[in-house]
Amino acid sequence: MKSDDGAGDGGSGHDAEPPPRQGAGSQALRICPNCGASLTDRSCKLICPNQACGYYLSCSDFL
Repeated sequence: MKSDDGAGDGGSGHDAEPPPRQGAGSQALRICPNCGASLTDRSCKLICPNQACGYYLSCSDFL
């Protein structure tokens, strides 16, 4: 039976995490998930400059 005292929720007594900084999510989109290179803008795409990787996002993927 689950109690409502919060003892079993795994909490450490700390407050909730602080909110993320402004712009942190948009910068995460600019890192290639395959190789970690910084993606570059080209028209309506974000493209990995590492030719061996070949990763890209089209505008429909990140809008």
